[in-house]
Amino acid sequence: MRSLITKSIFSNRTKHAGVALLATLFLTAGASQLPGQDLSRHAAAASKLPSSATRAVNASATYSPSGQSVVLTASVTSDSAPVADGKVIFTVTGIGWVEGSVSGGQATAAFKIPAGTQAGKYAISASYSGNSSAEWSLGGAALTIAKTDQSVRWNTLANTALR
Repeated sequence: MRSLITKSIFSNRTKHAGVALLATLFLTAGASQLPGQDLSRHAAAASKLPSSATRAVNASATYSPSGQSVVLTASVTSDSAPVADGKVIFTVTGIGWVEGSVSGGQATAAFKIPAGTQAGKYAISASYSGNSSAEWSLGGAALTIAKTDQSVRWNTLANTALR
């Protein structure tokens, strides 16, 4: 099994509208570069696009011992106008991810919460992939899984005299 290391590359040339493009590569241990990969041209192309903004919406569910779904939503704009297309990947920390398509500035996806996921607050990141007319962007929100109400039922006891 090969081990992986992470190498981050930062270039001042990639700054656009106050945002820097940071590329993270996963390389095989001991390798110094990816064969045939020149990321500088991709960074330069990305820096010429208008910036975009992704805003994820908080979501909530109630604890369930069986699996359930919740709809995750994000709005994506570029220069304050809705973005027409692209993909948003919703990642719920510690649980999983799902992909949604952007249409008219909105992305939605049905996220499956696994059976028995504990009640609590989980971070949601919504990552817009970008397209030919807008840069990538990232937004955050929270998924709150509330505790379920508990109740105890007792069967009616027969009238019996205690001695």
